[in-house]
Amino acid sequence: MVRVLAVVFVVAVPLWAQAQTITIRAARVLDGRGGDVRRRLDRFTPDQIAAHPALALTAAAQHLELGERDLVEHWTAAAEGSVAGSAAASLESGIGTMRAAVARDGIGRMRSDASDAYERAPEDSPWRSLCCLLIGVADHLVGDTDAARPRLEEGARRGAIAAPSVQALCLAQLALIAVDGGDWEEGPLFAARARSQVERVGLDRHPTSALVFAVSALVRAHRDRVEDAQADRRRATELLTHLMDYVPWYDAEARLVLARAALRLGDVTGTRTLLAEASRALSHDTEAVALRASIDDLWVQVEAFTLTELVGPSSLTTAELRVLSLMPTHLSFREMGRELHVSANTVKTHAHAVYRKLDVCSRSEAVVRARSTGLLDD
Repeated sequence: MVRVLAVVFVVAVPLWAQAQTITIRAARVLDGRGGDVRRRLDRFTPDQIAAHPALALTAAAQHLELGERDLVEHWTAAAEGSVAGSAAASLESGIGTMRAAVARDGIGRMRSDASDAYERAPEDSPWRSLCCLLIGVADHLVGDTDAARPRLEEGARRGAIAAPSVQALCLAQLALIAVDGGDWEEGPLFAARARSQVERVGLDRHPTSALVFAVSALVRAHRDRVEDAQADRRRATELLTHLMDYVPWYDAEARLVLARAALRLGDVTGTRTLLAEASRALSHDTEAVALRASIDDLWVQVEAFTLTELVGPSSLTTAELRVLSLMPTHLSFREMGRELHVSANTVKTHAHAVYRKLDVCSRSEAVVRARSTGLLDD
């Protein structure tokens, strides 16, 4: 999930055919430089890697980068089993972080494991960035955004140089917190920073960057940048296909965000499919109550988009006409909701119904079309 960090383990290993010292960067996950580490690991057999905790932890980090949850667990267990003596202190935080990252026992345990690993790590340890992401995510998914925000901000700050992928995922989470709170100024800024970081360091084809592109698609769809939103949506969907058995919360959240983007783009069928997939991914996790509530919420919204409904200006309901009447103003959806005494989500739903029935793609196009058909006065 994350491209870890800059801990350098020097393992004195007779290179089995030649007595050489091999330097392995064990804490580099998703920083754009995993290829070099993979080539180094290829010099060893599985038994040789399992015999050295630093090598086993390096292997775990590489499989985390690729979204291969079972192999992360395998090599983390190998690292834990081979740690002994004075080496334990320098590796325990990394092992704890990997255990938290796979979240096999739910997000509550993920949070406690990440918190423990954070406390064990030295102040300047690069593992702390990843721990901040995991703790912040856990708080976000249970609905405690006040606790999540500072942890994610710390993770983004710590990961800026050593762990750009960690930073990108922290920024993506902060973007979601902002837009869910109705802040459509700060949210897009976080999303743009996350996307820029992913592209800058060459992580745009890494499966664990799917959430970054999903968040970007949602923000761009909100701003009526339809072509850009569709491009980000396609990229996120493609990356998700490579995460066959990944962490449930990540899979569910990424698909939920894509479903939200799809609904804003008028793709009801795509929205339903993504929501069903998100529900399945989260089926065994009872702790992510805020994430589950968001999925249920979107199901309610999508029901407003009935595929059998007559399309055209004459089919606009009274509620939709009330929203349409405010579209020529500069009011946001949240401000329209206050005027109409309904929620911002309800306004969004009605607005997208208006777009669909008027066969337009944006608010400005809806105003032009409504004026040309006499639904609005010039």
